Amino acid sequence: MKDLVENGKGKRDLLANNKEFIYFNKKKEKGRVSLFLRSSLLLMLFFSQTLEESSQRDSGGTQE
Repeated sequence: MKDLVENGKGKRDLLANNKEFIYFNKKKEKGRVSLFLRSSLLLMLFFSQTLEESSQRDSGGTQE
């Protein structure tokens, strides 16, 4: 590993691999965040609908 870094070509390859690795990690992180946001939005939508339905049921029950 050490002689790879001392050699100019090896150093360049190492840097290129490192950049790709960092880019891949950032991409993966973005995917995780968007997945989290999507799932939380879906949960919020679901709960808001159930709340609306339950409030309509409650108001409908009191009117009868």
